[in-house]
Amino acid sequence: MAEVMAGRKSPSVQTQEVQGIWANKRLLGVDTMTDREIVKKILKKVKQTSFMVQRDKNRVGNDEGHSFLNDMESLKNRFTKMEADHNRELRRHAEELQKHTREFHEEKKKLQASDEQTIKVRASELEWLNDSYDHTARLERNEIVHRADIQIDLKALKYLEITNPNRFKSACKGFEYLHSLSWENRAGIENFPQDVAEIAVIRGNMTTLTRWKTPDADSTVTAIVSLCDTIVKKQLESHNGGNAYMYAAMKADCNNVKEHYQKACKVFC
Repeated sequence: MAEVMAGRKSPSVQTQEVQGIWANKRLLGVDTMTDREIVKKILKKVKQTSFMVQRDKNRVGNDEGHSFLNDMESLKNRFTKMEADHNRELRRHAEELQKHTREFHEEKKKLQASDEQTIKVRASELEWLNDSYDHTARLERNEIVHRADIQIDLKALKYLEITNPNRFKSACKGFEYLHSLSWENRAGIENFPQDVAEIAVIRGNMTTLTRWKTPDADSTVTAIVSLCDTIVKKQLESHNGGNAYMYAAMKADCNNVKEHYQKACKVFC
């Protein structure tokens, strides 16, 4: 910097000198257009040749150049931030789209499964009317019809609440008997993870379907139903702000119950 500025007066000193010259001319009564033009040219030259050092970047240049570069850098930073915000918003929308797409496909699968179950029931009913039916298909029909699907049962209660309050009260008692849960638990039930909902179905089936009402199955039913109740209780407590039921623990508990249930089915079904 010392080398650059060597032999050159600082801009402020140069400006002060020019302003002094102009002041002296005015004191001497010299105030012609020619003099004004001369001073303007001098001031312009001083401004153009003034130097500024940016210590952090070690750059040397005139004021206008640095001002322009600073403006461009500021503009670049603004556009960089805008681009980052835009990309972040795009990622958020993409994640939401993936979530909704996944939910759509899950609901579609449920509807397809429901349609298939309805067809199986109707096929069995048509056979039954002819007094000739497949025994295995009839058992499957009975399980579909009497299946304790807690989510569908909840929808049934909502339907009765609107259409028939008297039936609604009676159905609520049946719901509580079947699932050991009350209508007041509906918010937590609606938010059951799929695994927990399946456990609730297992519990309902084992307490209502005929094939589980044999003396030999009694101890097995009691043990599995107890495990189901523990899982449902933990999930509801977590939903209501109690101890968190971590996903990994919930998944492991549900898989354990499903394994026991499948083994029991091979013995008693």
